[in-house]
Order: sequence, then C-alpha cells, then structure tokens
Amino acid sequence: MEGTTFIHKPKTKMKIVRILVIICIVGLAACKQTPVEPPEKKECSMKGKFETAMCGWGIYDSYWIRLEDGTFLQPCKSDIPLIDKDKIYNGREVEVGYRDISYTEKGQCNSNIACLAYPGEHINVSLTCLKLLGEDKPKEEDPKCEYKSEGVLYNWTGKLDGCGWIIKHNNGETLEVLDDDIKGTGLTDGTTVVFDYSYARRMSVCMAGLPVVISCIKAKPENSKCKYENQGILSNNGTCWMIEGNDGAKYEVIDSDNEIKGIDSGTPVLFSYSAMRMKGNCMPSIPAKIWCIKVANTTF
Repeated sequence: MEGTTFIHKPKTKMKIVRILVIICIVGLAACKQTPVEPPEKKECSMKGKFETAMCGWGIYDSYWIRLEDGTFLQPCKSDIPLIDKDKIYNGREVEVGYRDISYTEKGQCNSNIACLAYPGEHINVSLTCLKLLGEDKPKEEDPKCEYKSEGVLYNWTGKLDGCGWIIKHNNGETLEVLDDDIKGTGLTDGTTVVFDYSYARRMSVCMAGLPVVISCIKAKPENSKCKYENQGILSNNGTCWMIEGNDGAKYEVIDSDNEIKGIDSGTPVLFSYSAMRMKGNCMPSIPAKIWCIKVANTTF
C-alpha cells in the first residue's frame, strides 16, 4: 500500500547478527578447552607374567613382563616403590599398570651393556602399579658341595673394562664370577680352587668368558708332600709347556700330577719336579715330571 512503512526488517537483521555472535562465542570457547588426556593405566588392570628377556635390562634386571595379549613390557623406571627382586622369578604372574615412555623418556631404558641378541618387539614403560600373584619362590636348600671342577681364580679388576673375578677352568673355559660369590671366602688372586657352578642367564659385562653362579668354592687342598722349592715362569710356545726357572734352567713339562690348563702362559709359578731320563721335544731343556705346581701370588 502506498505510504506504508515496514519496520520489522531491521529487527530481523539484528536477530540474525545476534545469533551469529553467540555462535562465534560458543565456538571460541570450545576451541579454548583443554584437550582430554588419554587415560593412564594407573590401576593394575592387566595381567601378565615375568619373563626373562634375552640380553634384557631394566629396573628388574633381565626380568620383563609379558602381558596376556602378547605385549612385551620393558620396565625402565617406576612411579611406585620397587618390589623385592628376590620375589621375582621366570613365569611369576602379576597384575600391572604402566605409562608408555617409548617416545618421551626412552633414555631411561638405555643400557651400557653391549649384546648382539635382540629380546624382541617391546615397549619401554614406567610402572604405575604392580601386584605379585602366586607364591614366593621357595628358598632353596644349601647345595651339597661336590667340588667337581678345578681351576685358577684371578682378579681381573682393572685389567679389562667391567671385569672382576674370573676362573680359568681346567677344561679351557674362562668363567666370569660374581664378586658376591667370592666375597668372604678369603680367596686371593692366583689361588688354585675347586668349585661347583652353574651357567647364569645374565649378560656379560667383562665380555671375556661365560657368566656363572658359584655354589661352592674353596682353595684346592695342598698335597702335604709338596714343598714348592722352585720358582719360575710357566709358558707355552705352541709345541710344549715350559717352566723358565729362576735358577736359569728351562724345564719341559713332560708329565704332571697337577693340571696346568687353568694356568695362563706367562704366569709366575711355584713347583716341585724331578728330572726324567729321556729326550725332550723342546731343546735345550730338562725334561721334567712336575709333582706339584701352583700360581705364585707375587711376581718374582
């Protein structure tokens, strides 16, 4: 109609503007909200078993945790107090919770021990919960000592990186021994010993021999007839064993009542002998039967 004015259009525009402003404010508020943190497995909600990892390392040494779904956990650190390691054994069931630190704190899992074996696919974790299931491993009775093995005990501390006590077994093997197995025995470097042992499932730090656990060890009983009146240096030139005596003579070891395989070439020794009427293989030398021989604790 002519002369009629419509006033509702501006009001409609204002409503639309107000709605748009409200939408923007709500949208901006939503953008500022803190993103929801992924839930941490702080509760002991998963079950698994302790498993010995080949060349493994962590807060429980080579004991890692295999979950029921097959996931292998390397415990690198713990947000909770550590449990007694003596209560851990291969196959012990546990309930566990953890934080995955594979990409944030992986340095916690670094090991200074070199090993070529790979323990398999795993993730690095920090434990947030750990409950032991089942019974503690029964304490083993003290073993009956049979002293089946013989060799020479050496202290290689400082000789090679990471080395301590080793035994040169008469069978030719070099055995790496835990310091705790020798502590308190009173045994010294160069002592001929008799012992019982078992191979240990742990990594070699010294990388010079086979890690073992010593169950029994003592100095080899002395032969009362041995006077050890002679001194010299035992050596092997690839053809024969010789003792270069302090008296200037060279004694070829033709026969020996004592095993000398555990004694390194170049080792100072004390010995008793008798000359033999026969031709030796390493001339000039005195063919000799060695009645008694042992490592001397001091260099001549």
